[in-house]
Amino acid sequence: MRRLTACSLTVLLLSVSLIRGQMVNRDDGRPSCSRCDLHLSCNCSHSGFTRIPMVTEQALTLDLSFNNITMVTQDDLMGHSRLRVLELHGNGLAELHPSAFDSLWSLEELDLSDNQLTVLNPSWFNKLEVLQHLNLLNNPYSHLGSPSIFLGLVRLRRLMFGGPDLKELRKADLLGVTELDDLTVHANNLASYDSGTLGDIWPLGHVTLSLHGPFLTNVALAAAVLADVSYPETPITLEDLHLMGNQSVQPIRESAKRRIRSLSFRNFSVSDDSFVDLLVVLDGVPLSYISAEDITLTGEGRWEKASWTDHKSIDEFFLRNAVVVDIFKFTSFLQLSFLLRYPRKVSVINTGVFVMPCATSKLLVNLQYLDMSNNLLTDLTMAESLCHGEKTLKELRVLNISGNPLKSLSMINQLVTKLPRLTHLDISRTLYNSMPSGCSWPSTLKYLNISRAKLTTTTSCLPTSLEVLDLSYNDLKGFSLFLPLLRELYLSGNKFQELPAGQLFPNLQTLTMQFNTLNMFSLPELQSYRRLENLQAGYNKFICTCDFVNFLQSQLKEGGNVTLIDREDSYACDSPLELQGEAVSQVHLSVIVCHWVLFVSVSCGVALFAGVLLCVLLWQLHAFWYLKMIWAWLKAKRSSQKQRKDTADSEALLSYDAFVSYSERDAGWVENFLVPELEEPCADGSRSPSSSQPLSLCLHKRDFLAGQPIMDNIMSAIEQSRHTIFILSENFVQSDWCRYELDFSHFWLFDVGEDAAILILLEPLSKDDVPKRFCKLRKLMSSTTYLEWPQEEERRPEFWKSLRNALRGDNDWMKLLTVLTIALFLSLIRGQMVNRDDGRPSCSRCDLHLSCNCSHSGFTRVPMVTEQALTLDLSFNNITMVTQDDLMGHSRLRVLDLHGNGLAELHPSAFDSLWSLEELDLSDNQLTVLNPSWFNKLEVLQHLNLLNNPYSFLGSPPLFLGLVRLRRLMFGGPDLKELRREDLSGVTHLEELTVYANNLARYDSGTFGDIWPLGHVTLSLHGPFLTNPALAAGVLDDVYPETWITLADLHLTHSMSVQPFKDSINMIRNLSLRNVLLSDEATVFLLALIDGVPLRSLSVVGLSGLSLTGEGRLITANHTDRRSMDEFFASDVTILDILKFAMTTNLQFLLQYQKKLSIINSKLFLLSCYITEMMVSTQYLDVSDNLLTDLTLSYMLCDSRETLQELRVLNISRNPLKSLSTMSRLVTKLTKLTQLDVSRTSYSSMPPSCSWPSTLRYLNISQAKLTTITPCLPKSLEVERLGQRQVNHPNEKIHSIYFILTSLKVLDLSYNDLKEFVLALPILRELHLSGNKFLRLPAGGQYPNLQTITIQSNTLNTFSLSNLQSHRRLKNLEAGQNKFVCSCEFVTFLRSQLVGTGDVKITDREQSYVCDSPLYLQGVAVNQVNLSITQCQSVLFVSVSCGVALFLGIVVSVLLWRCHAFWFLKMTWAWLKAKRGSQRRWRQRNMEGSEPLLSFDTFVSYSEQDASWVEDFLVPEMETPSDSDSENPASPLTLCLHKRDFLPGHWIIDNIMSAIERSHRTVFVLSENFVQSDWCRYELDFSHFWLFEAGGDAAILILLEPLSKDDVPKCFCKLRKLMSSITYLEWPQEEEKRPEFWRSLRNDLRKDKEQEN
Repeated sequence: MRRLTACSLTVLLLSVSLIRGQMVNRDDGRPSCSRCDLHLSCNCSHSGFTRIPMVTEQALTLDLSFNNITMVTQDDLMGHSRLRVLELHGNGLAELHPSAFDSLWSLEELDLSDNQLTVLNPSWFNKLEVLQHLNLLNNPYSHLGSPSIFLGLVRLRRLMFGGPDLKELRKADLLGVTELDDLTVHANNLASYDSGTLGDIWPLGHVTLSLHGPFLTNVALAAAVLADVSYPETPITLEDLHLMGNQSVQPIRESAKRRIRSLSFRNFSVSDDSFVDLLVVLDGVPLSYISAEDITLTGEGRWEKASWTDHKSIDEFFLRNAVVVDIFKFTSFLQLSFLLRYPRKVSVINTGVFVMPCATSKLLVNLQYLDMSNNLLTDLTMAESLCHGEKTLKELRVLNISGNPLKSLSMINQLVTKLPRLTHLDISRTLYNSMPSGCSWPSTLKYLNISRAKLTTTTSCLPTSLEVLDLSYNDLKGFSLFLPLLRELYLSGNKFQELPAGQLFPNLQTLTMQFNTLNMFSLPELQSYRRLENLQAGYNKFICTCDFVNFLQSQLKEGGNVTLIDREDSYACDSPLELQGEAVSQVHLSVIVCHWVLFVSVSCGVALFAGVLLCVLLWQLHAFWYLKMIWAWLKAKRSSQKQRKDTADSEALLSYDAFVSYSERDAGWVENFLVPELEEPCADGSRSPSSSQPLSLCLHKRDFLAGQPIMDNIMSAIEQSRHTIFILSENFVQSDWCRYELDFSHFWLFDVGEDAAILILLEPLSKDDVPKRFCKLRKLMSSTTYLEWPQEEERRPEFWKSLRNALRGDNDWMKLLTVLTIALFLSLIRGQMVNRDDGRPSCSRCDLHLSCNCSHSGFTRVPMVTEQALTLDLSFNNITMVTQDDLMGHSRLRVLDLHGNGLAELHPSAFDSLWSLEELDLSDNQLTVLNPSWFNKLEVLQHLNLLNNPYSFLGSPPLFLGLVRLRRLMFGGPDLKELRREDLSGVTHLEELTVYANNLARYDSGTFGDIWPLGHVTLSLHGPFLTNPALAAGVLDDVYPETWITLADLHLTHSMSVQPFKDSINMIRNLSLRNVLLSDEATVFLLALIDGVPLRSLSVVGLSGLSLTGEGRLITANHTDRRSMDEFFASDVTILDILKFAMTTNLQFLLQYQKKLSIINSKLFLLSCYITEMMVSTQYLDVSDNLLTDLTLSYMLCDSRETLQELRVLNISRNPLKSLSTMSRLVTKLTKLTQLDVSRTSYSSMPPSCSWPSTLRYLNISQAKLTTITPCLPKSLEVERLGQRQVNHPNEKIHSIYFILTSLKVLDLSYNDLKEFVLALPILRELHLSGNKFLRLPAGGQYPNLQTITIQSNTLNTFSLSNLQSHRRLKNLEAGQNKFVCSCEFVTFLRSQLVGTGDVKITDREQSYVCDSPLYLQGVAVNQVNLSITQCQSVLFVSVSCGVALFLGIVVSVLLWRCHAFWFLKMTWAWLKAKRGSQRRWRQRNMEGSEPLLSFDTFVSYSEQDASWVEDFLVPEMETPSDSDSENPASPLTLCLHKRDFLPGHWIIDNIMSAIERSHRTVFVLSENFVQSDWCRYELDFSHFWLFEAGGDAAILILLEPLSKDDVPKCFCKLRKLMSSITYLEWPQEEEKRPEFWRSLRNDLRKDKEQEN
């Protein structure tokens, strides 16, 4: 049988091995793919496979796209019967086995597009009966094949076929296809079509046709195709069309005949004529939806020829990605009124629209939905589009203007207020950076989206009617608005550190808080939201504390009222560092982390227990005494040192000459001999005066303070006495308190010297009688002389004389008096200083540079500030007066700012003490008169600002006579009426002069003429230019040609207002206009004036910039000569009537000679190629902050034709550019370009390669939207900035950079989404990485020459000295505003770096280094953190705690030892153990029904030294029958002796317990030997407890020798009580008494037996 079993097993194993071998052979070297998720979806795309890889047979979805699979065999997909989706597109697939898909019975979707299938085989699809979606697009087949490949696909609902090689479609090709939801046919080269081929498919949901060729060359064929698919219910999309003539539109006529209702165009171009023909074809057709995507308009928008057509049925119009080829000639949409007045939904997306005229908006009378997102609308043009808030678009419900360069939220608020039915407003992806304090919105508004803006705070501007609010991806830190109706709130991508308060949103149901800086949230926070159902809070900076981990794990597993709808792995720990990156659901924290107090308590308890165990040993080694003495000595030493510091003399204030330490038994000698002799003067004059002086003694009975601890009294007495007298005797040694005094003085001798103690021996006493541990005292007794009290009367006078000589000393009271006098003097001075303050406020906000910022503080007087201050800012307070003493003592002050205070009165000597003052600002106050005496002592003053005060003239005598170093002067205001020549006497030359004289009525010629050299002049002469041109001209005539002139606040509305320039313009070389209103007439006249003038620079700057009121008709000035003008600068230009403004091509005469041209923030959307071709001298071009798109930029740079050949610097930052490849292509031909700034654009990707000018050295792509970096960057760069980007989706991230740029010297990658940085940059000097997501500093090995690194606003947790040292040449570091984990090592290291102790200098502010974790330090500056030893040295803390516990244990153990607690514990344990054992044995015997087993009459406990008495007397007498009493013969007794009856090998304690338990009685043979014996004492101990159990007569005491109860240890209180209350037996020494002794003993031992009987 066994052989049969073995044989069977062998055959089975062989079969399994064969099958396994076949399976291995079946694999035949195929690769495998394991990238399958939990939903059994396997993504094996882009993996380079050349064969179908092996995948789990359970897969439901298999993506094999974009590999190199050219063939699928019969077995490649065998076994995948569960597969539902198979994607094979983009593989170059050329061969498919006929049975390749036979096993895919469950397949529903099959994608074979973009391959090389030349023939389609019907057998491929024979077994795919449940197939619903089939894609055969873009394969090189010319026909679909015969028989029809779709015959068996009865469930097919989506079909896509065709490609560039498809030539014919026959009616039989689509047999079997009866109905479809979606049909897509690409047949751009179709040559043959059987009518009705597509006509048999019904119902037909949606049709997409690409018929480029037929529409151009075979109109009849295209018409036939459209006729077969055109149904009223079927939407039609036409792709890839070029409608350029009348005939190209004719095929659409077939669709129009069939009354189609939805028509879409995608990727097509159309001319004006074709567009008109299209409108005519669609005339009267009930078309409700028309859309156009990626459309190119080649005409000029002249469509008015079709204005007679009827398109009333159009309900929705959708336009996206439109391009106007000749935008200069394109007309307004006002001509399209016949199209615009009917639609209810209009979408114009990403079409470069910068304005929709109000007239056009008024045509949209039925509009309910308007989407103008991703265009170029500004606040100004948006106001025009919404008719400046007039009542228009009354039916509008939804408005989407997201992705436009809007800046003013208050403006949009004002515009939409008049939209009475508006419910949805989307203003996301704009440039809003602030929110007004109050707004008015339509009462109907329910949905508001302001996401991806730049808001930092929210205000009550938000409407309370909102139900959905999206504020995602701003810079918000808090949200505290009450929104009672809000149901959904989206706050992802901000800087929230906690959830908003739930009480603010009583109806909130959904809250999204991802990508913030949340540290944690708790159950009470969620419960504060009464109706919250869904929460998304992943991807935050969670601090994984024990409470948070436990709460979140339970929330993720068990759920609750609130559902966390994002993934578990999105909740990951950010700190502590050891858990960083780990999912919270996977975290397991130890008991040490979660229960630190418990851990320390248990540790201390263990240490305490260990201390108790060690206490006996330490007691034996006198350790407690040494500790006690060390503490006393240290305390005494500290006290003495403190006293020495407080006194001028080295000797402390001593109250006594000597402290007397004596035993109470020797008090008689002290009181009768010592005190009278030393403290009482001798009346008979037997002693000399010096020796008769009484001494002061300190006696404990008399001088100790009542109520104070006696130890403190002893210490104080010894410290306050010059000497300590010890009265030594046997009584002294036995006294506890005398011994303590001796102990303390033992240590005191080390501090004050050996002569501090005086020993007096009342009786003979050797040093051996002193305890050995007082080694110092024993040594003194051996090495110095001590006094012995003589018993002979005649020797006592000599004794007293010697004692007095040892005790005598002098007291010095003068030093104490001196100290008291000095202290009194200092207190008086301090009191005077306090009185000097006189109630003035103080300001302590001064930094390390002695710059004090006391602005905006509400001060009404000049506050007290440190006299060392160099800069004092008191602006924007309420200081109306400065007195003579307010600034007294500030002789070092260099800068004083008092502007914006309402200051009306200044004392003439207010500034007299400010000898070092260089800058003084008194602007924006109420000074009506200027006093020259203010400035008399300010000889080094360089900058003086007196603007905007209500004085009408500068005053007399001149203010500035003594200001010989003045270089910057600013004066004037709305009340300044006159300027006389003597007003500026003393002012000889200035670097800058600013005069506000808008209402000036008098000006003396030459007032400014005496100032030379004069660097720059700013003049505000609004009134004189309008009403007194001669006065304005006089002012301008006084300015020298070399002086740069800025004119502000001018209204040049006609030619007369330009007259002041007429005579002075010839001398002006540099002219700036700020806040100027300029008409066409004035502009032409001004240009005529400067004809031929050598004007080098003309700029228009300021807050309001240049407002052009005309239409730009400047052609009449084109004859003027501007060759001398090198630079033209224009900023903030506003064209009031932009719709009528003429083309900028008329301005070429202004622009062709400039070397530097800047047009900034002027809403410029196009600069034509014609103009740039004229700019042959331009080297610097700045068109930043405008509305240039990729298309208009192509026009500006002439589509890469050679232009701007001298250009070195090009700045096109802050424009809505989207294609970096277009940019690189356009600038390639700029052969001298060295600097290119394309920052703050909309670049979202970087092409894999680019071509750049070889001269390019500087490239700025900061604050863009780049998600990846490629080798597109030029290798010639020296400076590059890749800065901030706005992430459109949370998953868009720049993860890493791996290419090498070896020429970079400065690299800025700030404000992207980088997590790591891998670049080899050997010559890099500066690296800027702020605003990313770095967790650590980049490794220094890649940057051997790096000198500066900036990594602010990342997610850095820590960095160390080793990180910095890895950068060999690093000098400067900025790493503030990160998420620092304030560990002890980091805090210590960073503090040392901040004070500048290392080679690397931290260049940002100390306050920017703030703790983010742990929670109790969150928000605290690192340099203010003080971590305790429990946090920094936890191991040391535990060790010290355990040590302290051990010490306390030892101290407590001494007390317990003195109270015999150890004995009680030991006995209690033994008793409990014995009792438990005895009870167990009793229960066992009771269960067996037997009596308790008592083996002995008595157990005899005795000392080994008394064994002879026991063996010779007790045993023979008790165990041998006695014949002495014949009448009552004594039966023998059984004794238990340890020598004889203890069981060998058993624990001796168990033997003792057992012996006592098994004996009726216990006999103790007491003697001195018994008390000294350890084992006898233990037997006595145990019986002490046994007495409580067995009763008081269980023990019999025999005294072999006289022994009182006092000789028994005090801890045996019960035994001592028994000895006092019962009779014990004494062993008689007389022979005749012994029989009575034995008789009494026998009687006692027989009691139990008699009771049992």
